[in-house]
Amino acid sequence: MLTRFRARSCDLGRSTFARRILLLLVTAVAVSPAGATVRFIEAGASTVTRAGIGTPDETRTASDASFDFGDGYFASTMSLPADFQMTQVRTSAAGAMSFNGVDKADLFVRAQARADALTFQPPAHGVASGTAFYYFSVDTASTLSFSAFASPANAGEQSNVTVSLFSLPGTGLPGTTYRDGWLAGSGSESYDLAAGTYGFWLTANADAATAATGADPHRVDSGAVANLSLSIVSPPAVSNAPEPAMWATMVIGFGAVGATLRSRRRSIFQHA
Repeated sequence: MLTRFRARSCDLGRSTFARRILLLLVTAVAVSPAGATVRFIEAGASTVTRAGIGTPDETRTASDASFDFGDGYFASTMSLPADFQMTQVRTSAAGAMSFNGVDKADLFVRAQARADALTFQPPAHGVASGTAFYYFSVDTASTLSFSAFASPANAGEQSNVTVSLFSLPGTGLPGTTYRDGWLAGSGSESYDLAAGTYGFWLTANADAATAATGADPHRVDSGAVANLSLSIVSPPAVSNAPEPAMWATMVIGFGAVGATLRSRRRSIFQHA
């Protein structure tokens, strides 16, 4: 009888001890670090071209945008000519974006406009813009960085490249503009982002217009182009999925529990 009582007491103690060890292991797993926090929302490319000779401009637009990551490539091109007697307008634009994962992307934009008119002919006007854009969210504080080359080096109203970075209101953050301005030459920039939802735009703009009838200039060329590499870096997030090191800790822990229980059981029955 005494032997059975001690065996039962051993079983109860062993069960309590095992539950405590399991609780510790589960708690450790729950706070183990894990992976990426960048989430894809929408990306795409769009183009707009306008051309007119002595009349309101004709406008053409095109876009390739999606809420689905798909193959991670988006592109849009558009061109628009206009002719009247010896007056010509030529506009073209392109935008493209290629992803290497949701946290890395390469963007390209181009815009070109040319207006050519002889003296005493109606004024000509052409406008083109190409855009690549990305909407994303981050679950933790992150850093967005980009390196870029943009031409012309001396941006102006007629030809320029712009970069815009902003947070969207209603997603835990106020609507904040981090950057919205011209990009000229080559360089790199970085921005610290809090958890929230953001938009990033790269746009090339070109505007060409001849003067009124009988005045100079008679030919105007305008163009802009840019390449940009974007990356978003986030610290490890908290996850419930154990990492390899945590699995190893669990295996060692369970082995230790088993060895301890076997040792206690032999000791109790020997004293019985």
